[in-house]
Amino acid sequence: MPLVPAKCTNCGAPLLVDDALDAAICPYCNTAYIVEKAVNNYNITNNITAGVVNIYGDVKSDFVIESGVLKEYTGASTDVVIPDTVKVISKDAFCGNKYLTSLQIPDS
Repeated sequence: MPLVPAKCTNCGAPLLVDDALDAAICPYCNTAYIVEKAVNNYNITNNITAGVVNIYGDVKSDFVIESGVLKEYTGASTDVVIPDTVKVISKDAFCGNKYLTSLQIPDS
């Protein structure tokens, strides 16, 4: 069974999928997804026109940050390290993250 990297089309969780299958279920959010779309989701290239773009290693898409304010965490990790560029955490930033077990807050 050849496993290839993919991302859930609903929650964005990293997955390894059998590309010979047509569909599967995300083990993180229990959403059914089409395997081809999940594989294509892993290989998305974004062309961004902006004055400032913050990129955070493997988890760049896990955080919605606007002007130093963490608006939302959208990742699937249970152990989260908030980027140093965050100055304020909004009250609903982790709303709905019921599996979060640890949170590392930067000095900033």
